[in-house]
Amino acid sequence: MTQKIVISKSGKNAISETNPDNLIFSSDYNTLKYYSSGYINVNYNENTNGTLTFYKGTVAHGLDYIPFFYVYVDISSSGTFTPCPKITSFMTINQSFYAYADSTNINFVCLMQGTSGSAKTAKFRYFIFKNKIDL
Repeated sequence: MTQKIVISKSGKNAISETNPDNLIFSSDYNTLKYYSSGYINVNYNENTNGTLTFYKGTVAHGLDYIPFFYVYVDISSSGTFTPCPKITSFMTINQSFYAYADSTNINFVCLMQGTSGSAKTAKFRYFIFKNKIDL
């Protein structure tokens, strides 16, 4: 007999249930394998004189493949993070905050275009998993 862990939804029998829609968790299915998490600050300037300008921060993951990851960003220093990508546009400022990965790093980008504003910091919160992204 193969050992496994199964948690069924209320009113369902975890031993006999075969419909995955009726399960909360089953070790029969792949799950995300946690690797690391953290924060990185990327300084940017909203006033780019109308020129499209990239500001970038990098975190090395060292996995030698492209991992599954997800990222949140706090652009107001409020402690409130929103999922990336985050795109805002108002008055004379266009902003994009996003992340992408390669086989070595997670790259965090602030893409600015504007004619007013000031220097600021975007705080990115990232979660990296051992699961490989197959392209």
